[in-house]
Amino acid sequence: MIALNETNDYAAEVAFNLPLSSDPITGLTGHAFTLGEVQIKLPGLAWADADLAKIVEKGYGRFCVRLAPGQCTTAGDVFVRATVSGTQNYFGGDVIGVLGGDIPVGEEGSISFFLPDEDDPIDGSPLTGHTFATGEIRICLPNDTYEDVDTSQIEEVGYGGYKVNLTEEQTATRGKAFLYANVTGYQPFEGYTTILGTGVATSSAEVPTPIAVPNTALYPTALTMDLITGAVNRLCEYSKSGNFDLGVFVDNVGFDIELDGGFS
Repeated sequence: MIALNETNDYAAEVAFNLPLSSDPITGLTGHAFTLGEVQIKLPGLAWADADLAKIVEKGYGRFCVRLAPGQCTTAGDVFVRATVSGTQNYFGGDVIGVLGGDIPVGEEGSISFFLPDEDDPIDGSPLTGHTFATGEIRICLPNDTYEDVDTSQIEEVGYGGYKVNLTEEQTATRGKAFLYANVTGYQPFEGYTTILGTGVATSSAEVPTPIAVPNTALYPTALTMDLITGAVNRLCEYSKSGNFDLGVFVDNVGFDIELDGGFS
């Protein structure tokens, strides 16, 4: 996962690997990429060639595309595809988002999948423009069993890639969500994503109720409203529900801020 508004490009890497066509156990190394061999799709944008200067080799056939700070300002799925002669084509991606797992608990998210040609998965044409039938795509949510995906939740992202957009109700339980895709004429796909952590409030309805601050006379003058606001904002980054006691220390003096309610 890549943090929303990440400013360090080494922390905003989208990884991909390129096994050799003739020997898929061995990965491509020492390759000088040319423009068009690696493409990325940022949230809400079209496919574009990756900046060659931002492609980094990790070793053993693994590479990464490093995103610039300006490419990390929108939350959502980021996809990468790589087509290099003599290697197996790659399609995959990552998530740009707030604190949490691939999908924060109770937030909208997606599971991506790729369907290459069954007879020629390397050079053959992957599935595109397909109208999915009920039963071709199935998901297993945390602590549940496999069920058919509502086909209206499937979105094509291009070059054989698709994603299933999950609702807030489907991500209400933390854990792993698995996906199985089986379309005639194409290689079956099996993968998973992680639902973990919490998101950040995004509407006025999610603002916490007023803070009760007891024993005001005991607070040192160094405590300003900015400290209270900063402490509460920091807490809200990490949790979206429940009641909390927040300890604050100023000049070695400790006291509590009690939050009644929290977020809905």
